[in-house]
Amino acid sequence: MDYDKVSAVHMGKYFELNFEDYPDLEKDIDAICDNLLTNPNIETYRYEILEAE
Repeated sequence: MDYDKVSAVHMGKYFELNFEDYPDLEKDIDAICDNLLTNPNIETYRYEILEAE
């Protein structure tokens, strides 16, 4: 689906996505959430961007 910078996805009570170096991260996070992870008609989402440890 052309999200080749996603290196891992973990699902539980929330989704955790890991990315390689990604200059357009915030723009693409919204697209990934809208198109893949949620149904924006009935669900909402929020996200945090954290540096890997």
